[in-house]
Parts: sequence; C-alpha cells; structure tokens
Amino acid sequence: MLSRDEVRQLFAALSPGPNRLIAHLLYGSGLRLSEALRLRVKELDFADSRLHVRDGKGGTDRTTVLPERLHGPLRRHLKTVKAQHEADCADGVGGVSLPDAIAEKYPNTKTEWRWQYVFPSTTLSEDPRSGAVRRHHRSDSAVQRAVKKAADAADIEERATCHTLRHSFATHLLQDGTACPRLDLGGAPSRSCWATSSCAPPCSTSTSWSKAATASPAPSTRCPKTRRSSPPPLNLNAHPSTLNTQRSTLNAQHSPKTPDPPATARGRAGSPPPPAGSCPAPAPRGCPSS
Repeated sequence: MLSRDEVRQLFAALSPGPNRLIAHLLYGSGLRLSEALRLRVKELDFADSRLHVRDGKGGTDRTTVLPERLHGPLRRHLKTVKAQHEADCADGVGGVSLPDAIAEKYPNTKTEWRWQYVFPSTTLSEDPRSGAVRRHHRSDSAVQRAVKKAADAADIEERATCHTLRHSFATHLLQDGTACPRLDLGGAPSRSCWATSSCAPPCSTSTSWSKAATASPAPSTRCPKTRRSSPPPLNLNAHPSTLNTQRSTLNAQHSPKTPDPPATARGRAGSPPPPAGSCPAPAPRGCPSS
C-alpha cells in the first residue's frame, strides 16, 4: 500500500495522457486495471459522479464513485476519442466488439458512440473471433509500464503497481472513516483488497457482517456417524459345541435390533388407550376438547 504522499509523487511522475488518466481512475474509483480499460462511454455518469462497472470480477456489476476533479480531464479526453471514432467510421472501421446478446439483437450498435471504449487502442487490429478490423481497448501492459516507470522515477521504495493504487484507494477511505458496507469493490468481502490491509480492524468493530465473516463457524448439529466394528474371527479349530456358542454370541451382538414400537396416543380422559395397530379417531373439527 502507498501513503498519500507516495501517491502524489507517483502521479507527479506520470506523463500526461491516457495512462495517467487511467491511473487516476484506479486510485480515485477503486477500479481494477481490466475494468478501467473496458470502460465504455455510456458507463460514465458525470451528472451523479458515478461510474458503472459491467461484468467485473465474477461476472458482477457494480457502481462506484467518479471523482469530480476527473470530470474535466475525462471530458477533454472523450472529445479526442470521439474525433478519432468519427474518422474510423468514415474509413469503415468504426465498429467495436459487443457482448454476444447485444451484437446478435442490435448488429448496428457497434458503431454507436455510447458503446465505444473510453480508452481505445492507438492502432487497429483484427478481431480473432470475427476477423473484422476494429479498434480494441488500450493494452494493459502499456499502463503497467508507465506506472512502474513513474514509481522508479519518484524513488518510491514500496512496491507500486496498478493494483497497489486500488489497495490504497480502499485503505485511505477507511482511514477517513468510511464505513465498510459503502466500499463496494466487487468480490467477496473476505477476498477484497481492503480486508487484508492494515486498516481491517476498524471494519470489524463498526460493522456486523464483518464480525460474522471473521467469527468461528457454528458447531455442527449433525450426529456423528458411528462406525460399526467388524466381528472377531471364529476359531474354526475349536470344539463344535464351542463353535456353536461363538456363532450364537456373534449373531446376537451384530444382528440388527428391532426398534421399539412407538408409544400410542391416549384417548380422552378416562378412556382406555386404543389397541395396538389402530389409529385414534380424530376429534370433530370445531368442538372444544374437554
């Protein structure tokens, strides 16, 4: 995890451009690198300062914060991306890959602006599935190299990667007093990055579900299985009378026991119990019992 000063030093060492903007989203919104690269234009909600993550880890969707200080840089970046998209459409390569269900039902959606990637690649490539030439999203290796280069230039001793920014986002929010249920980072609570950070104890003392997650499991209420012991071997060299005695003893010990018959229900006061094998007559409905 990086301290606040180390995060400032890292951002100061990053060169202006898409890689720096992606790094700001990793720290400002708590995104994974893959989630930031797959962002589409329609998933940015500037009005409510929200950001929608679709098909995140585990195939889940979630909503996270979109810092207001990133509104201006993102709008300026989208203007450049839209101009590039319009040029690609004029050249006949303005399509984008879509989810299978959307692509089959709305085939013309691939050229709509709202479905385009926020961080498209700088080069065109061939889609291995369809063979169409299109612009994919930005490569993750380019962002990782930029963050590593900036960390080396800032002389940060801690291990600084793209995922470290996500750790730092959650930990700094916890240090500011943000409640754990509001940190929806995607994934199970016990596997989230903040659950293993140095600020996990405040969570366990302020929320009930985190206590349940760290508590010892309840003892099992199932009856333990009894293992039936194997019968001892017979002494075949013994006298026939002794051998018969041994057989009788073994049959009595290991033969299945006949369960006792269930207790029969009593009738009304003063009436004898019903005979074995018969069921007591039900009381008339609506009549109070005496």
